Order: sequence, then C-alpha cells, then structure tokens
Amino acid sequence: MGFYYLTPDGRAGRVWQAEAGSWAPLDEAQRREVRNGLRIARDRRAPELLTLPISQPLERATEEDA
Repeated sequence: MGFYYLTPDGRAGRVWQAEAGSWAPLDEAQRREVRNGLRIARDRRAPELLTLPISQPLERATEEDA
C-alpha cells in the first residue's frame, strides 16, 4: 500500500515514507506511474501493473505467523 499525491498540474508529486515519517518527492517516471494509476482507477486505461515506491516497509513473516 502506498500514499501518493500529485499537484493539480502534475508537475510535482510525493510519496509518504512511513519509516521516515515524511513525504519524499517523486521523479518524473514515478509521477507518470501515478498518473497511469489514476487513469486506471477512472476506467480510462486498461489495468496493468504499476512500478511505484512503497510507503510501508514490508514485514517478514516469522515462523510463529505461518
């Protein structure tokens, strides 16, 4: 899961970095992926996998969790 935002003009965007507790800037390629995700959500583009930075660190399952 990730938290992202774009400015209304799409020229800036950020991703929430949970470990740091702050927003990190998105580069142009990442902003393009967010725009593609918005188009998919609005049924204006066919679903596809998106390559985006994650907001939450991945948790490893322990033997107790299995």
